[in-house]
Amino acid sequence: MSPFGLPGGPVNFAATLFYDGRIQFQYGKGNSELASSASPSFCGPSPIAGISPGHGAYTFETPLPSFNNTIVRLDPPFGNNSIPVAILEAPAAGSTVKDVLLVSGVAYDSASPIYRIDVLVDSIKRGFTRPTLPRADFCANQKVNGCPNVGFSVNISTAGLEPGPHTLRIRVTNSRGGLADFPAQPLTFNVDAGQASVPFGVLESPTEGAEVKGTLTVRGYVANNDLRITSVDTLIDGISYGPTQYGVRRTDICTPLNPVPVNCPSVGFQFTLNTATARPPLADGKHTIQVRVRDETGRYTLIPDTPVTFTVNNGTPATITGVITSIQPGAKLSGDVEISGYVYGTGATIRSASLIVDETYSYGTLTLNQPRPEVCANLPDVAACPNIGFTYTLDTRRLNNGPHVLTIGITTTGTSFTLPAPGTPVLSVIINNQ
Repeated sequence: MSPFGLPGGPVNFAATLFYDGRIQFQYGKGNSELASSASPSFCGPSPIAGISPGHGAYTFETPLPSFNNTIVRLDPPFGNNSIPVAILEAPAAGSTVKDVLLVSGVAYDSASPIYRIDVLVDSIKRGFTRPTLPRADFCANQKVNGCPNVGFSVNISTAGLEPGPHTLRIRVTNSRGGLADFPAQPLTFNVDAGQASVPFGVLESPTEGAEVKGTLTVRGYVANNDLRITSVDTLIDGISYGPTQYGVRRTDICTPLNPVPVNCPSVGFQFTLNTATARPPLADGKHTIQVRVRDETGRYTLIPDTPVTFTVNNGTPATITGVITSIQPGAKLSGDVEISGYVYGTGATIRSASLIVDETYSYGTLTLNQPRPEVCANLPDVAACPNIGFTYTLDTRRLNNGPHVLTIGITTTGTSFTLPAPGTPVLSVIINNQ
């Protein structure tokens, strides 16, 4: 069973225990479905394998793109018989950086895999990485364990560091807990004020002064020559309206660029928003928009620098009015119950309506356009009169005995509504079938 309550499935693997405490899992064929399995956010991308002391906290975990014909080795973090070796190639001693610090080099171990490389600035951990980059240049002369993938490179944000000199070391740990710090004496580098390697991009839609009615389309591109862009979200009037899809192919942008940005060709972003139903609502009038870009260092950049102004012009918002009249709050219901009431719209045409139980389940479609002259007598301005009534027969035996909430779901030409509206008193009834 997954942590989300989803049913589990069989896994094809074999486990081997070694005298030195190593555990090796060998995954065979037939594990392709694991690549799409749900994974809680604290476990990283799925699928993921790990070992735990039994209370749900992973002491060792490793994400993999596939569990088909794959070997996963889990080493206990003790009993090491080797110490890692590393060469820190960047930054150079005495170099000056702005808000992004590139840390790179090679790391290897004669007996155990390198588990992690922690970056320590002024003796405080600021980031970590692993040696995953191929270094054929290094391995051509040094046939060390782990070749050719002994290279590492990570960009660290220097946000929060005062301008001036700082110290740097890396702490390399192997899978058996053996560790060492490099270089032997901390390296000194300097932080300068300002920004370096700032993302660039264009918000192509909406354009300055655009008028929007209904759907707002947000589109553009953003990239960085040195840093990977990890996410984009849309800010309207300074408020985030949800994550924006990033990774749209834009060969028209990437093909002429030299150097080629890291995310190319997938540097496009897009987002759509219904301005009539947005939460928080977008009232008619002027609004501003920017996209907020996050890069691999965790740094945020706003694009464009000056927000784009656009105007929403939806006109008078549509309203829906309606109520169930045949049942009183607190009523005890059993068997087949005839439900009736009325519903009408202003500025919207009602297409369909359904009875919803407990604000979750739709139990059937209401029969609309029933005459309700007694109601319409007090509604002289409702164009749909007198046919604003609805009826439905509810089989209460389909429901568990006990309290339930009845609401109506309305679909119109442009959007949907719920009656009663969220935040207003609901119609609560009690099902009592023998």
